[in-house]
Parts: sequence; structure tokens; C-alpha cells
Amino acid sequence: MKFYRNFILCLIICLSFLLISCDNSTTNNKNDGDDADQPAIIEKVDLDGYEFIIRALVREGRYQLMPDPMEATLLEEKLLAHYAKTEEDFNCVITVDVADSWVAKVKSSQAVGDKYANVVDGWLEEGFPLIFSGSLLPLDDFEVFDDLYSGKWGNKNFLDTMVYNSEHYAFIPAYWGLPTPQFGNVLYFNPRIINDYQQPNPHELIEQKNWIWSKFKTMCENLYHLDEAGKPTGSINITNQNYVMKAAIASNGVKFAKQDETGRFIFNLDSPEAITAMDWVRECVVSEAFIANRSKPVAWVDDQFIAGETAFTVQWTYHGTTDQNSIAYKMEDEFNWAPFPVGPDGTHGQWGGAISHGTRYMFVTHSSYNEMSEFNILVNALYEPFEDMKKYDWRSIFGSQVFYKPMDQQIYFEMYETASYDFTGMITFPNMESIQKGTIATSEAVEKVKSASQASLDKNINAFLDVQ
Repeated sequence: MKFYRNFILCLIICLSFLLISCDNSTTNNKNDGDDADQPAIIEKVDLDGYEFIIRALVREGRYQLMPDPMEATLLEEKLLAHYAKTEEDFNCVITVDVADSWVAKVKSSQAVGDKYANVVDGWLEEGFPLIFSGSLLPLDDFEVFDDLYSGKWGNKNFLDTMVYNSEHYAFIPAYWGLPTPQFGNVLYFNPRIINDYQQPNPHELIEQKNWIWSKFKTMCENLYHLDEAGKPTGSINITNQNYVMKAAIASNGVKFAKQDETGRFIFNLDSPEAITAMDWVRECVVSEAFIANRSKPVAWVDDQFIAGETAFTVQWTYHGTTDQNSIAYKMEDEFNWAPFPVGPDGTHGQWGGAISHGTRYMFVTHSSYNEMSEFNILVNALYEPFEDMKKYDWRSIFGSQVFYKPMDQQIYFEMYETASYDFTGMITFPNMESIQKGTIATSEAVEKVKSASQASLDKNINAFLDVQ
């Protein structure tokens, strides 16, 4: 693992993270004072051998909820000890198994009345179809989730994303830090390349509240050059995957769908702020700030960044934390974290992190309905902090293992706290290739997808809202 490098440096950084962690612990449903940060005192109950089944998702070879003891990180070791102690305290069995083909298996087990799992660690894009089909249970059915916004089950932005028919359907183990909270629109950067080209460090611009589109565009223009084969390189690659375009839109203060005065969700990519963002990205391609490699896959873009060919890349958080086939494990150079720079209608600190298709949640299956009493008791105890830890102690441990700079961790949690749903699966995105090439006006490209997107919002969200 490339990022577990220098033990002494890690100790120094860890001390810095403890300070940052304390600051972070006071935001978003977290209260000042040691008492508020302490785990709850849970009464032990004999559950008479009750089996609680967790299905765990794999991410590039790592099962964070069922780690190999020989390869476990410190947090994963604490998780395994927590499973064992909970089993002992409550006379229960916690079975953790692989969530392979879990969408189909949840449906088939429901049909025949079998128990496949109590909770499943899955992606947002997998969960919504099961919610629509009635194969997952709302958290609102269970007493343990009555205080849903306490902080224990994730922050409000993440919880309110997984809502259908006014009920919540998924949670995040916020006192564990496992699975690692995931979101999109992170801008990774290589400080060596930026320094070699005598460009300002994004962290310094963030501290100066001057991390804005124009600064970033100028940096990329200065980094852009031709390699020995005459191919553009140096700054940031942009492909038809839309990662850069989506990050730019979000960084300009745009919600991809917004609520009108009646509470109804309205397609919002035709807003002036969204059009401005898409036009700006096209300008960056034309001015040779961004490198247009429209047909290349995301993995190629990552490899270019890992190899030190480009200074920036937009990606998901797991590429810099847990993905063994990506930045965190493969990159030899130091890499740092930044949000996408702020557009003219954006706000510093509201960084435009994306809750999207690859965001991980814990979903409750139909099997838990007939075990409601045992489920409420065990889930309440199980998702408390690990032994000898406070509610958010995992952040400093996580930080010391993952990040090179304290600012990296600060950015991660600021983006986590302010991330919002990009309505993946609910709306259709405009044709980015046509916009980048200039073969169609941005407003015309957006208009082509507006009707279908609004129909999807009406069918899947607005139909269940109490609006006029």
C-alpha cells in the first residue's frame, strides 16, 4: 500500500489530525463537550442466539465490513473485535458474508420467504430500484431509527437522499467510519508537478478563499504542454464520462434538481448557473487548459494522473482511500485533495461534493420485519462506536492512514458534510461531447433531455410528495 510510507511522518500527521478531528466533531449534529461525544450506555440483552446477517460489498478486492484479519487496517481490526464483543454481550451471532448479486438475491429471497440478509452494504444506484419495487424496508418502520438525525446514522444530506414516498431507506454507520463514506467531485492534485511549473498550491488558494475557476483555468493553461510524441498532457483530462463537467456545475452552486415553491422537484440543468458552468468547461477545452480525450475510459485518465502525466484528476473518494487498483495504492508521488474550484455563483466552503451512483449505504431487507424486536435491540448496540472509542475518534485514525496533509482531511470532511444528491438515475445528462466540441449550443443540448428528465422526477419523486 503506497500511502503507508513513513512511520514517523504518520505520527506527526496523526497529532495534527487529532486537532482537526476535534474541530470536525462539532459540525452537523455533533455537540460540544466530552459527554456528547461519548458512546451511549446500552443495556445488554440475551437474544438467545439470534443471527444477524450483514452482506458486505467488495471494492477492488477489499471487503471493509468483513476484512481479512491478516491484512486489516487498525479500524478494521477494531471492527472485528466489536463484532466479537457484541456477540458475547448479546448472545447473538453476527454473520458477515459477500453481497454478490445482492439485488437479485434480495428479490428472490423475498419471493420465497428466505432470509438473505438483515442489512446490505450496497450502492445508491442498486438500492433505488429495490426501493421502487418494495424489496427494501423503510427505516421509519423501526424504533431504533426514531432519532434518525442524531448523527449515528449519517449526516442529513446523505439520509435525505435515500427518501421515497416520504420515508427514509438507508443509513451510514457514522460512528464506525466503515464503509468509508464515499462521494464524488474530488479534485486530486500532484503537488510536485504544480511546484515544478511554479504554480500556486490549491491548498494555499483555498486558505485565501481564492480557489476559483479563473485561477484554476490559468494554472491548467500553464501546465498544458505537448509530450515527446506531440500529445497534449500536463493539466487535466476531460472525457465523455462527465466527471469534470458535473463537478464544475456543482461548484457553481447548482443543484441538479431543485424544489419549487410547492415543494415539487424541478429539472435544474437549464438554469443560468448550470449553462454558465458547461460553457466555461468548453472554453477551457478551447483555450487548451483542459485536455479533451473524449473517448478514453476513466481508468486511463486515472493512470495518466498516477503516472505523473497530469497534475489534476476528478474522481471519487474511494480512489484516494480504499481502491487497491487506483490512486491510493498505486501512486508513487504524493497526492493531495481539493474540491473543484468555485464558480462565480458558488460559495467557498460549499464545495459541491456529489452523492451519486457509487455512494455506499446500508439497506434494510424485508427479512428484518419479522425480527423487529431483536433487530431494534442489536442494531442500536452494534452501530455504537468501537470499544474504547468516542463517536468520531475514527476520523483521526482514518486520517493518519490515508492523507498526506491535514488540509486533505479537512477537505474530505468539509465535502462530506456539504455533499448533495446529483439525481443520478433520475435525470438524463446532456451530451457532453457535443457541448465540448461546440457542435450544439449548451442550452439546446440541455433542452433535448429536459422533458424526459422532468418526467422521471415526476414519476419517481414528485408523485409521492404532498404538493399541489
